[in-house]
Amino acid sequence: MIRPHIPKIALFALLAAPPSVAQQAQTSTLSSTRWLFDSEFGTEANLGYKNPSTAYGLSVEQPLGKRFELQASVYYSPDKKLITNNGNSLLVSGSGIVWATSRVGLFGNYGYSWLWTSQFDKSGSAPSAGAVIRDSLYGPGRLYVSYLIPTGCVWATPRNPCKIQSNRTQGVQLSQEMRISSHIRVGIEGGLYHFCDQSNENEPAIPRVCHWGGTELVFFQFELPGAHPNRSY
Repeated sequence: MIRPHIPKIALFALLAAPPSVAQQAQTSTLSSTRWLFDSEFGTEANLGYKNPSTAYGLSVEQPLGKRFELQASVYYSPDKKLITNNGNSLLVSGSGIVWATSRVGLFGNYGYSWLWTSQFDKSGSAPSAGAVIRDSLYGPGRLYVSYLIPTGCVWATPRNPCKIQSNRTQGVQLSQEMRISSHIRVGIEGGLYHFCDQSNENEPAIPRVCHWGGTELVFFQFELPGAHPNRSY
């Protein structure tokens, strides 16, 4: 579930600011909650999914003054796993940004995903941390660079009875988004990951086989309400 968004602080700005209509309108726009409808397309074949990879969702961004921002999102994907030829997944995540300067910020993200197939179900957390830079390649945009932190069990043992081993996925993720109109953002994202296959906990002497793999995705976001296409966010 998406967490309830934090109440707007724009009301305080409107009451405390000088009686300038233009200044009030700009403050309200920059401080207001931003809702977005999301979609992405590309390939995650190296992670065991059939092409093409698609996902659809909803996200929300809540600025808290000039230094802080909260984000939350939920994504559904009908991608099929190669080994089962079917599958559905859901990813819920939340993140916080601290802007060290007007252009550079640090952020942390915590996500939790569920995967359902005809042969197995799997779930797990996906925390990450990194930096975000406001840029202007083709209009106002943001570059996110983060590292996915591995989680989950390595071996299923009596003391750690996980039903399915974690792939212990970790790696570098990059995402470049750009606002091209008042309501539309577009971008590209990808990652380079290290992850491991399932193995037999009854034969711990046999090592798990691990791999490197990448993902490449293009995403589109429709923002409500829209903002001025030349205004940073």
